[in-house]
Amino acid sequence: MANVKISDLPAGTAALTDIVPAMDSSGTTTSKLTLSAILDLLVDAAPGALDTLNELAAAIADDATFYDRVPTGHWPSETSNSGKLLTTNGDGSDSALSWTNTLAASLITSGTFDIARLPTGTTSSDVCIGNDARLSDARTPVAHAASLVTSGTFDIARIPTGTTSNDVCIGDDARLSDARTPVAHAASLVTSGTFDIARIPTGTSSSTVCVGNDSRLSDARTPTDHDAAKVTSGTFDIARIPTITQAKLPSTAVVSDTSTEANSAEIDNVVSISQANYNSLVSAGTTNATTLYVIT
Repeated sequence: MANVKISDLPAGTAALTDIVPAMDSSGTTTSKLTLSAILDLLVDAAPGALDTLNELAAAIADDATFYDRVPTGHWPSETSNSGKLLTTNGDGSDSALSWTNTLAASLITSGTFDIARLPTGTTSSDVCIGNDARLSDARTPVAHAASLVTSGTFDIARIPTGTTSNDVCIGDDARLSDARTPVAHAASLVTSGTFDIARIPTGTSSSTVCVGNDSRLSDARTPTDHDAAKVTSGTFDIARIPTITQAKLPSTAVVSDTSTEANSAEIDNVVSISQANYNSLVSAGTTNATTLYVIT
């Protein structure tokens, strides 16, 4: 009997009780089956959700390439390998691989595991669940070295504040006020900077210092008398030396040339000289009548 296409069959509506001939591969009729019996053979023991072609297609998301994306192998019919995937070894034989075959973690790039698939517990081989009591804020924290805290700011409630050596003072601590009484420090501890003039005792007593514009520092002030013995170097300007006469000086301390003049003249110069040098001037006749020679 030649193959007959469904499209070649006469139009009509078939009932489940209609008789359909069953043929073998040679086209010979071997038996007669009803449509209901044929459907039973097709459905077999398939579950109700997968007993139609439409339901089967929906189960694989209507993906016509589903088979091409199934790992190399085939679905076995052997009872011993039921529930497993057979892969071809390349020599015609098959090896059974469990559905629980492991995959490299790098192959899992999306989605979320069901918690039932994760090993949860308290050992180094487990992960802790989201409501694990060990994650509670009430747990006792583990001490950490201060060097491990490299960023952020502690809450003030976490910092020991107070007045002892084991505490820190808070920002508005009264001891930090400008009004507090300062602690005395040795002058040797002040090694840099400049005091504000308001911090320096200024005045005219022995326990004060004078300010930079003190009138006593003026060039116009009246100088204080000093003992001549304290003048040990330098030369006075002649204008600073008062004009005196020989008569005003003690005769024992003054030697003057009076050989050329009967009376003393006003002195306009004072010279300190040894006795020998003075004698030389007298012998040479080079003494000056207006010069006072002080023999030293």
